[in-house]
Amino acid sequence: EARRWLEGALEKDEQVSAGVRAKALSAVSFLGTRQIDPDLTEAAAEEGLRLGAEAEIEGSHIASFKNLLGEVARVRSDPERATQLFEEGLRLSRDAGDKRGTALALRGLAILSWDQGDHERSKELHEE
Repeated sequence: EARRWLEGALEKDEQVSAGVRAKALSAVSFLGTRQIDPDLTEAAAEEGLRLGAEAEIEGSHIASFKNLLGEVARVRSDPERATQLFEEGLRLSRDAGDKRGTALALRGLAILSWDQGDHERSKELHEE
């Protein structure tokens, strides 16, 4: 229901600023991960990054899009891209002082390490 409402609002009101639209797309992208819809997650996150650049948004919102795209890459079995995106999300989250974003990036990197058989590294990332 929330996803449908957000998507409808994004379609109707093109007069909303790029920054507000980027933030709404962050919510749509997040909902896409919860509904196991990597195509929606990717499309919303990519559009959010584009609008974020247009609106000169930095920090935790951009980190969130990077982390969401990292999750899409992980689910699609692209560990190199996923690692790159999670590391970017981690750096941006730390720079912004965003503990939630930092935790999500670390979690993504830990899962990737586990999937690649590096259980010690996975444990270290989970503990961090």
